[in-house]
Order: sequence, then C-alpha cells, then structure tokens
Amino acid sequence: MNERWSIRDYLSIEPIPELAKMSKKERKAIWLRGYLKALRNWKTWVVIVVSGFCLGLASGLVEIWVPKAITTGISFGIFFFIVMHFVIKLARRYIRKNLDGREQVSNT
Repeated sequence: MNERWSIRDYLSIEPIPELAKMSKKERKAIWLRGYLKALRNWKTWVVIVVSGFCLGLASGLVEIWVPKAITTGISFGIFFFIVMHFVIKLARRYIRKNLDGREQVSNT
C-alpha cells in the first residue's frame, strides 16, 4: 500500500519503522527532534486550527441532543487523533531526513 495514503496508529514510538531497531535512548532523542520540527511547521498549526474549529462547531450543534461532557470528550478524542496522526506523519519525514544525513556522514 502506498505510504502516502496508509493510516497507521502508533500508540508509542517503538513500532515506528524508522526507529524500531534503535536503542531506547537514541529512539527518544531522534523522535523528539523530529516531533519538535513537526510542531514548528505551519501545516501542523493549520491542521490544529481547522480541526479544532470544525470539531468545536460540530460539538456545539450536537450538544442539543447529547450532554456537553460527552460531546466534549468525543470531540477532544477525535481532535487528538487527527492532529497526532498528522504530526507523526510529518515527524517521520523529518526523522528519515535526519537518518539519511547521519548515514551519509558515517559513510564518508
């Protein structure tokens, strides 16, 4: 399946293919670097704003039939899933670039 369209849920950083064969300390350091770069990307903030707005609007409309606590919890869960999926996808791209750069340096 094309990596671009596949959806994978990573509940921790161990199953991420780029980090799977590394030590825990190295995996954590590389993941943090990629994650922070992904958070500084403008696309991440567009996803956060748009998904937050849409889910807030939907939550407000559904609130007529369902109690507020339930709609808030469901909306937050959906929001977290959407944003984290996007951030992980972007972080993996930065991790790949970082690892490619490290391999080129070690080969020279």
